Amino acid sequence: MKVIYILVWLISFSAIALISYGSRPYTVKDNYYVTINCDSGNSYKHRLTNGFYGDTPDFTYDETEQLKKVCAYGLNDDNITKPAIDTVNFKYDFLYNSYGSWKGVITSIAVGFLIAFIVIEGVKSMLLYIIGLGVWRGMLLYTLFFLAGMLTSNKERGNK
Repeated sequence: MKVIYILVWLISFSAIALISYGSRPYTVKDNYYVTINCDSGNSYKHRLTNGFYGDTPDFTYDETEQLKKVCAYGLNDDNITKPAIDTVNFKYDFLYNSYGSWKGVITSIAVGFLIAFIVIEGVKSMLLYIIGLGVWRGMLLYTLFFLAGMLTSNKERGNK
């Protein structure tokens, strides 16, 4: 019975660790937005029409002309009719999105242990009730054994 109890806790720890691992912070390259850096020093966030193919953005001819106008004249509505200047160049930088947080990891660990404790101890107390010890006596007995185990393990390590 004790081996099954420990095995259930180990499975619970593993599940909580896997779920928490998925909540850790990570970054992903944005597939549709880039930062356009003009030679004049201005920068603009731009949404790509076609997205990325590999590691380079796929600018259409119209997008390239529009971005040259934006770099040459700025962001105004009347720039649409102005001609693009071929000597204007721009560079792009990728944008990255961040997902997850360490707060989410800590929260998922705390909630996971709370749910595991409630479920496992609830099932254990029901089994003790079925055996005949009763819920309260079983929980009291379990608490005493748990505290006794903590006290003996501290004494063995030399802690008082």
